[in-house]
Amino acid sequence: MQINQLWNKDSPALYNRLQDHVSFQHLLEGHQRFLSNRRFFPKQAVHDLKLVKERQTPHTAIFTCSDSRVISEVIFDQGIGDLFVVRNAGNILSQQVYGSIEFAVSELRVSLVIVMGHSNCGAATSAQNSERVFPDGSYLPSIVQAYRRPFEIAQSRYKRDVCDQAVKLHVRDVVEEMRNTEVLKRTGNTAKPVEIIGAFFSYRTHRVHLLHW
Repeated sequence: MQINQLWNKDSPALYNRLQDHVSFQHLLEGHQRFLSNRRFFPKQAVHDLKLVKERQTPHTAIFTCSDSRVISEVIFDQGIGDLFVVRNAGNILSQQVYGSIEFAVSELRVSLVIVMGHSNCGAATSAQNSERVFPDGSYLPSIVQAYRRPFEIAQSRYKRDVCDQAVKLHVRDVVEEMRNTEVLKRTGNTAKPVEIIGAFFSYRTHRVHLLHW
């Protein structure tokens, strides 16, 4: 399997723009190893942790879901110190998430940020049930509410895979919000602009698909 067959099928223009990006190439190559069951398991020993104990230099920041099946280091076959991963249920934006991404960009000099959703997301699935009642004091409604709008839009546009389409719409909204955030524009290295892109990991195909709008 050729590397350029992995991500560019759905978004050739975006892929072409990123194909010379060093961080993107690391992810492409690692994802190819994952798909072909030839993972290197790089930098995953105690010795590797000792090498980065004083300083971390990740090449990519990934904002994704807390789902236990979505492990960026596994999917992209990366090791200790390679990825700066921010996770919460449904990958929902908050001040803490913005602060984390700002830190990755301004302090760690990360030049690639990926917002990655996934199939069968519980947050999107929960948005289907508008009648669900949560106990007093529950924090779950805040997660479900974040998916109400993308789910309703997906429901009006698509007949199949509505929940997965809602996740993709949610990723689009997050990417656009991040791209329009002044603090991320200011903290980026002007010599190497920060790329903020969307992606979707499918349990069915086992692949990460680039999203482009």
